[in-house]
Amino acid sequence: MNGQSSFKTRMLWGVLAVLGAAGVLAIIGVLGNDSIPLADEMVGTSITIAIYSILILLATIVVPRFPRLGWGAIVALAVAGIVWLIVSWVGGQATMGDMFDLGMFAMVMTIPGIVLLHIGLLSLAKIDGPFGRAVRLGTMACSIVGGSVTMLAVVSMGSFGGLDQVAGVSILLAAIGTAAVPLASAIERAQATDDFERDVAKRTPVEVICPRCQTQSTIRAHTNGSCASCGLKIRIEVEEPRCACGYLLYNLTGDVCPECGGSIDAEQRWAGAEPTPGT
Repeated sequence: MNGQSSFKTRMLWGVLAVLGAAGVLAIIGVLGNDSIPLADEMVGTSITIAIYSILILLATIVVPRFPRLGWGAIVALAVAGIVWLIVSWVGGQATMGDMFDLGMFAMVMTIPGIVLLHIGLLSLAKIDGPFGRAVRLGTMACSIVGGSVTMLAVVSMGSFGGLDQVAGVSILLAAIGTAAVPLASAIERAQATDDFERDVAKRTPVEVICPRCQTQSTIRAHTNGSCASCGLKIRIEVEEPRCACGYLLYNLTGDVCPECGGSIDAEQRWAGAEPTPGT
């Protein structure tokens, strides 16, 4: 954990320093547009650094959980950003063909970096249900297909017919899925909370003394049980203590509702089990 925190701290400070330098460079370029010969290059450099620094910063979030995805995205994006900087500064000295090749290489490196980053961020979503997993896998698949087809279209310069439609549909579905994945995760968490609050009493075991034979038995609330000794049918009904706002007060010992701040009557507070004599 300490290693992960140290890594995050270093990366955050590094990205912050780079962004600060890019901001200063942009200000100098804008203010000195008429007097500084390389003002346009400065502004272009600051924009490139800002974009790729933000993407790399997002990739650092992925590294602790999924290092291969995170580092793959960081390396690809860093290389692409450096190449774009080279294009910005040597554009006037290089031939058009060389600049085109460098620009294409930068685009080819940017696409897998964004795809790896996208998959890594989707993987961070806490999803356990089959619907959420299907949405996440489908979104990842669309991201991979869209990125691969876009790369093929860039390399082939659009010589393969229909690639733009395939890439467009895949990227659109990936965008929709990106919004659907956190929604599915939120729905699962809300459903789990609702299920717990609704069924907590039904899962609660209750220690009872049989009124017929005085034998102690354990019977779950809201179920048809029986005495372990004489077989007497016993059913325990438990009412859940709730605040006026509807918040479940089960296992809460305070005098204030954590949801609405309203006061809780003493008889509704959790008292816990009575201590066993002699302990």
